[in-house]
Amino acid sequence: MPGSTDSTVVFTDGACLNNPGPGGWAWAESTQRYSSGHEAHTTNQRMELMAVIQAIESNPGRLAIVSDSTYVVNCFKNRWWALTASFLGMIFGPGPVLVFALAVF
Repeated sequence: MPGSTDSTVVFTDGACLNNPGPGGWAWAESTQRYSSGHEAHTTNQRMELMAVIQAIESNPGRLAIVSDSTYVVNCFKNRWWALTASFLGMIFGPGPVLVFALAVF
């Protein structure tokens, strides 16, 4: 698995019906550590990002994010991470660090 031994591996996902419409997000570290949520009116991309944001909030320290979302992966692969890191920094301040994003298809 990607990431160093001091990184927590977290799997994330988000989805939406009739984009926009009702949607949900989830993250999981294990079968014992996970969280999920939903919104009545949202978009698929918003739910994908909400899964990552909630994973960061709930898991202090270095994270290895695993996602099937091309949008989330491109935030890192295509250097959109600079904007994402700036945005997340405004929300969370210094601290959580995303170390990896991988598309699983």
